[in-house]
Amino acid sequence: MSKSPRPLRLGFFSRLLDDAPAAERYRLVAAQIVHAEALGFDSAWVAQHHFHEHGGRLPSPFVFLAYVASRIRRIRLGTGIVTLPLENAVRVAEDAIVLDLLSGGRLEVGVGTGGTPESFAAFGLDGNDRSAIFARQLAVVRSAWAGRQLAGGDTLYPSGSQLPGRIWQATFSVSGGTCAGEAGDGLMLSRTQPRPEHAPHASPSLRTSACWHATRTPWAPARAPTRTSSTTPKPACHVPSASSRPPRPRATTAASTACWCTRASPRISRSARTMCNGCSNRLMLSLGEPQAPARG
Repeated sequence: MSKSPRPLRLGFFSRLLDDAPAAERYRLVAAQIVHAEALGFDSAWVAQHHFHEHGGRLPSPFVFLAYVASRIRRIRLGTGIVTLPLENAVRVAEDAIVLDLLSGGRLEVGVGTGGTPESFAAFGLDGNDRSAIFARQLAVVRSAWAGRQLAGGDTLYPSGSQLPGRIWQATFSVSGGTCAGEAGDGLMLSRTQPRPEHAPHASPSLRTSACWHATRTPWAPARAPTRTSSTTPKPACHVPSASSRPPRPRATTAASTACWCTRASPRISRSARTMCNGCSNRLMLSLGEPQAPARG
């Protein structure tokens, strides 16, 4: 007996780019998410950006989503993304737990490295080290949510044991996709990532190099790395120990499975989180935001 395809899940995504003062911009996007829920959307995602309003206009996504959570009842809320190297990892873990509790367990946590050197300088960091910093920070978040002792011997309160299965990693590189797959995290892809000023017409590829197969809960994240022409050095993968993570998924080539991930781009009109019919993975694509110069 053949399996029936799982339903398509649509997500609303915003960089909060409305041409309005900050307070009005936040009010408008909150209202858009309320309307998205009423129209049957399954999730709403907001980006985090520091300093540069033309690249994105929300430095504090957890604060914003806590406000939105008080106005909606069903739609899931996601960070797309938290620039993890610029944050305190323990505070990210704590804020995510509180927001998840306030929203009734509807938080999805998207994280990424960020990419604007001057943003890192403002935080006293070197942007060239962002991949290594990201790996360390994500390892701390995972460990904290797992209830392990932090430096100094403390553990988190409240518990974040419900959150490790809701991590999404954003990347354009094969190595980054591999890290997400090895960890059992969701993969976030974007056709609308702001382009660098020296290459305004650059277009990331969404061709899938491999599919990670696994059985997870209905809203569990995907495992599907994407092939790009990026020359970004391979970051260190910090994944849970074998005793604390799901069985390692099997990897097969997209060509041998006719994986639907390879054909996702033309089939989705806006931001979407959907099931790959070829490999049963979850994949999130952002396809509809306006372009803007790359900023952190």
